[in-house]
Amino acid sequence: AFALQEAGFPYMTLKLLDETTANFTVTFARTTQLQPFALPCIIGGTDSVNALFENTVVDRVYAYDTEAEGVQLWMWGAVPSDEFNAFEDFTGYFVQLKELAESDSTTLSVECTVQSLSPPKRVPSLASPLESATFPAGWNLISLPGVVPYPLGEFTTAEDFRLFTCKQNYECSELPATTPLTPGKPYWVLTE
Repeated sequence: AFALQEAGFPYMTLKLLDETTANFTVTFARTTQLQPFALPCIIGGTDSVNALFENTVVDRVYAYDTEAEGVQLWMWGAVPSDEFNAFEDFTGYFVQLKELAESDSTTLSVECTVQSLSPPKRVPSLASPLESATFPAGWNLISLPGVVPYPLGEFTTAEDFRLFTCKQNYECSELPATTPLTPGKPYWVLTE
């Protein structure tokens, strides 16, 4: 249903098992440099970061808390508990691997739930209001779930944002605001 195989990003595939369940496989580059990461599907539970990364080659996962304007960290074997333990919808991350032995595998696999995400095409029903989120002013690290790329402008009413992408080793560049967001990639959005 989905494949991301672009230089500078982890390789990802989603293979549908039924209408909403898929097998998600990600292969990270064999490096300790930061690697961008976003989930194209949902790994449920309050401990989803551990479910995917515990006892693997992943050493750290970085998230960004827009309201506190600071980095949050999940670290393998951290005591006390980590600053976050669950993946959130529409959120991007950066991953750092441990020093690798030759025998270490950088491929991980897990079952997940695929969301069908598309912009509204008709008048919304009053019975079930549309889900919405507000980006606070400043920097937001986001991702697009699903399997189809869409421009952020198709989901927002705001036109005053700047869009950035970062590849492996945190090599970042600005994109046109009309660029379709690719599932599996995190994006920095700067909003007024």
